[in-house]
Amino acid sequence: MANKNLSTPGKRAAASSVIHQAIDAIVKRFGKGAIMALGGDPGDRPSYDVIHTGSINLDRALGIGGLPRGRIVEIYG
Repeated sequence: MANKNLSTPGKRAAASSVIHQAIDAIVKRFGKGAIMALGGDPGDRPSYDVIHTGSINLDRALGIGGLPRGRIVEIYG
């Protein structure tokens, strides 16, 4: 991928606009909760019944506090 220099405010604003348009398109097609920003407002994420992993850091990284109950989860690595 090309290395883009986003040092000017105009370029940053354009990149931010493209990102927001992509997020809006995903939300429009797949619904709210289909995409979430890392570190976003906790009120924006839907509440799921979860199974805690026992690792606080892993639960936080998963974004919902654990593994979603009643869903198929693949653990790879």
